[in-house]
Amino acid sequence: GMVVGLIHDIPTCAELLERIVAECRESLRAALAMMN
Repeated sequence: GMVVGLIHDIPTCAELLERIVAECRESLRAALAMMN
């Protein structure tokens, strides 16, 4: 379908989890910075 054009790489499960964890860490860091 049309979504295929949006997918530029197909990460392994491990890579995907690492990306999600990294994004979560960045989000938490940003949120904590705003509170301080």
